[in-house]
Amino acid sequence: MSGRFAFAKFVVLIVLSTVPFSTALSSGVDPAILQQLLLPLQTALKGTNLQSADVLVSKPNWSTLITETLAVLQKPGFLDQDEAVKADALRGLYTLWYAAGTSLGLLPPLPTQQKDILPAFAIDLPIQESMSIKDGRLGYTNKTLTWQNIEQSIPPTMPGRVIIPSMVEDVVRAVGAARAAGVKLRCIAHGDTWLPVFFDEGAYVLFISELQLPSGKRIEYDGPDAQGFPLVRVAPGVMNGELSEWTDTNAELLGYASLPTTVVITAPRMSGIISTGSHGKGLGFGAVADFVHSLKLVVADGTVVTYDATHPRFNEARMSFGLMGVIVEITFSLSSKRVAPDAPIVQDDNTFPTLREVFGRPDAGAYIKAFVTQHYSTEFLYFPLNQGQLPAGSYSKPKFNISSWDYLDDKVWITAATRAALPQNKTGYKKYSNKAITHPSLSLNAATYLGWLFTELGQQTGNIDIQVLSATAQVLLLQTVITTNGLKSIPAQVHFQPGIQQDHVSDAEFVFKVSDDFSNFIQIFTVAVEIARDFIVKYGSNPLNTALEWRFTGGSSVTLEGNRGAQDDIYCWIEVLGSVWTPHWDEFVRAVFDAWTAIEPDLKPHWAKWNAYTEDQLLHNGQGTGNGQYWEQHVKQVMAAQIDQWRPAVKEADPDGLFAQKYLYDLLGL
Repeated sequence: MSGRFAFAKFVVLIVLSTVPFSTALSSGVDPAILQQLLLPLQTALKGTNLQSADVLVSKPNWSTLITETLAVLQKPGFLDQDEAVKADALRGLYTLWYAAGTSLGLLPPLPTQQKDILPAFAIDLPIQESMSIKDGRLGYTNKTLTWQNIEQSIPPTMPGRVIIPSMVEDVVRAVGAARAAGVKLRCIAHGDTWLPVFFDEGAYVLFISELQLPSGKRIEYDGPDAQGFPLVRVAPGVMNGELSEWTDTNAELLGYASLPTTVVITAPRMSGIISTGSHGKGLGFGAVADFVHSLKLVVADGTVVTYDATHPRFNEARMSFGLMGVIVEITFSLSSKRVAPDAPIVQDDNTFPTLREVFGRPDAGAYIKAFVTQHYSTEFLYFPLNQGQLPAGSYSKPKFNISSWDYLDDKVWITAATRAALPQNKTGYKKYSNKAITHPSLSLNAATYLGWLFTELGQQTGNIDIQVLSATAQVLLLQTVITTNGLKSIPAQVHFQPGIQQDHVSDAEFVFKVSDDFSNFIQIFTVAVEIARDFIVKYGSNPLNTALEWRFTGGSSVTLEGNRGAQDDIYCWIEVLGSVWTPHWDEFVRAVFDAWTAIEPDLKPHWAKWNAYTEDQLLHNGQGTGNGQYWEQHVKQVMAAQIDQWRPAVKEADPDGLFAQKYLYDLLGL
């Protein structure tokens, strides 16, 4: 069964499963077909106290629904069941949750025009089907074609013309056409960025998803670089997961080298990842753009310019928001073996200690420093209120007492990787996990979606007990379904969970250099959690309902990166994430921003992740009571030297502003 057909069948299942039985009959659906489509729902309900009628009603019992869902995931031997049976059960859970959410009016029905909005976020398609996925969201506003970013954090914008090139020559012609018409030209990668950095109304919009290399390939090996690291040439529209999968498939050819780190999400395209300064995790390495060995841009006069280490503007071109030209080719150095060359893979360990065990100890700074520096990569995720217990009775409901809640008793998820040698036995290399998770995984997609759905419903109902259960469920899903320990390739360890882009969240992320004793990190973490606690007590609702996440990298040589610095420096990327419907989110982020900048005045942005619903909110969300600065003024101040160094490169490549975009030009002083 092709990925596309299976996906279509999955969508039909969801649509019909949300229709009450009597309605389906009256609309002419064959009852036998309907019953067959509802089998996954019935599978999921086995062993629970729920009946299908309990979720296809106007007001489902949400506490019971969550409890029974968790009961399915906790069944003895559930994870050892046949994959088809397990997938069927999880698909049923997805169905019943969507049915319940739709019937209550908390979740919208599937759109009739923008059909890709929910289904495309429900399951990842195979890489070979990726060309059928729209980048961002094409739709119609007042009968006019519009485009919107994946997160829907900016309003739909009308392009003047849509261009989908397949060859470099097509890009050159598009640049010439835009120049002749006197209109701007901007590129779209995957659209997986919160900032309004895409295009202004009326601009020519170039989608790079189908652009190929001159050889007709999308990825090709290009021999070793001067240090012996493999070079891999990619088309700009290659997806992150696509490159990871290719790397794992060709591990022997590449000497088991890979990108030292990359972003978790598999869907973003490589040109977008480097253009927005995106990062992963790993000490001794910077951001993804640091691994660019060379790249080719079509600049404003239509010429193709190669930027590499011999070019004076190389570090500016590696991250430029598309303002220097259209990227048509990227060559990456797979330099993971610069560190621990005899240990090309990693041992992945996932643990769930309490915050008290990590941050509540008197030597917390020294303890965390030792832990971070002893591992190749470290990532922490914290879900406040996750110390809830499943009710003893199926229909009982916990009564969470906020006044007695101590966040130090909550669990924190730590995923830590240690570099490891390839395992060997007498016959050769033993098997290890070398498959980056880029294919459909119904179990993982369902788990991801359920976690997000728990959060959404907790926010929509305003019920603190449900919010406690949703946080507990997030940790339970991570422990029982999502994470695995063991030897893995670096891409396999990074891409632990497909479908994360389906989580519709608000996100604010910054980066700072960690002090030698880790004291500024301890302060920044603690104040964010305490502000979240104060909001929970004040409003009875958790603003940090998705996660507080932090990762560590080295410094970057790329001009505009927030972690610009020495490779051996330690930088922390920390972000607060909440559901898009989180009450008081703007107020919460302002409070966190003010507190963080008071601790670390040089706090710098992760360019892709300052989020708001509209550009006006984006520009003014960061107005702080402590320092009296709007967020963009703070960025202009702390990034001034780097922006001044970077700005001339744009003027050289695009003197007349062919690739200009208003928000970026205002922010960067162009």
